[in-house]
Amino acid sequence: MKFLKSLKPLMLVVALFGSLGITQQVLAKDKFIFANSSPYDTLDPHVIYDVGRVASRLNLYDGLLRWLDNPPKLEPWLAESYDISADGLKYTFVLREGSTFHDGTPVEAKDVVYSIERILALKKGAFSLFSKSIAPGSTKALDARTVEFNLNEPSSIFLATVPAIHVVNSDLVKSKEVDGDWGGVWLSKNEAGSGSFELTRYDPAIGFQAKRYADHFMGWGDKYLDEIEFRTVVEINSRVLGLLNGDFHGTDGYLPQDQVKRLAASDNVYVMEEESMRIFYSIIHNGRKPFDDVNLRKAISYSFDYDAFIDNILSGSVARNPVPLPNNIWGAPEGVGGYTYDLEKAKEFLTKVKQPIPEITLGALAGYGQTEQAAALLQNGLNKIG
Repeated sequence: MKFLKSLKPLMLVVALFGSLGITQQVLAKDKFIFANSSPYDTLDPHVIYDVGRVASRLNLYDGLLRWLDNPPKLEPWLAESYDISADGLKYTFVLREGSTFHDGTPVEAKDVVYSIERILALKKGAFSLFSKSIAPGSTKALDARTVEFNLNEPSSIFLATVPAIHVVNSDLVKSKEVDGDWGGVWLSKNEAGSGSFELTRYDPAIGFQAKRYADHFMGWGDKYLDEIEFRTVVEINSRVLGLLNGDFHGTDGYLPQDQVKRLAASDNVYVMEEESMRIFYSIIHNGRKPFDDVNLRKAISYSFDYDAFIDNILSGSVARNPVPLPNNIWGAPEGVGGYTYDLEKAKEFLTKVKQPIPEITLGALAGYGQTEQAAALLQNGLNKIG
C-alpha cells in the first residue's frame, strides 16, 4: 500500500542558509546548530542515501554536479563542463582547476573513478542508481582533470544521478583500507572530502561538528558561517523547545502540525514552506506472507483515510500523490486516481484472502511524529474492517 504526498517540507532552519524549513532568527554569530530527528550513525558518503543524514554528505563532500535552488536546477560543481557522446553512452567530465580536498591535495579524475568504483563495490547508498548503467571498471581517468563514464546503455536520468557520486580522497581512503573494506570502518567515523566544511568532531550518539573550509573552490564572499553542528535530538518536544529557547537554530519539518503552529506563533522562529519532491509512503513487503496476497494489500490500501491525513493531521500542507513519483517530477503519470478511503471495498477484498492473517505490526520512524500519526490512522481503519 502507498499513501503518498508531495511535501512542502518545513525544514526549520536559519534563513541564512536559504533552505526550506523552520528557523530560529536569533543566530549565534558564527555557528549554526541544527537539531536532527535521526542519528548520524555513519559518515560514509557511499553508505548513506537518505534525507535524515544528507547534511554530512552535502557539507563534507562535493560531487561533479549539484542540484541548486527551488525549483532545482542541475549545475556544474567539481566539474566545470561535460560532454555527452552522440550515442548517449559516453559522458566526459572536465574537473575545474583549484579544487582541493581538506588535506590540501587536488581533486583529480582518479578520485572520481575510485568513488564510483567504491559505490559499486559496497552495494549500499546510491548503488541502485548506477548498478544497471555503469559496470565496474568502465569509468576511466583520461588525465588528471578528465574522467569518462562509459554506460552500458543510454540513460535519460544519468546526469540527474551524478550528484550522488560524492568524491572521496582516494589516496587517503586507500591508506585506511583493512582487509579489502574500501576504508569502510575508517570512513564511517572520519571524512575524506573536499566539501565546504571539514569535520572537527563526530560522535554517532550525538552528531557531528565541522568548520568552514576556507579554501573551498566556490569561495565564500562576505557572509558565511565558521562552524556548523548537526545534533541528534530524536524527541520532538526537545527539538521544539530548543528552537524556541534559541538552543538550536533549525530543525526539520517532520513535526506534528500543532507543533508547527506553535513555532510559527513565535516571533523568533521563521517557518519556511516550499514545494519539494519528497513523498510520504508506507512500505509493504509483497514477497512475504501474508502480504504476497494482493487482496490483503488492497484491503489495507482502502483502509487508510487519505483525506483525514492530509486535511486534518497535516492541515492541507501537502498534495496527494497516487503513484510512487512526485507529482512535479518529469515523467510522472497524469490522471491516476489512486486508492480512496473505502471500508466496504476493504472488507470485500479482505474476504478474498485465503491464508490466515497473523497480527500485523505497523512501524513508525522514531522522531518523525507524522509517521506515528499515520500509523495510528491506518490502525484505526484496519480495526474497523476486522
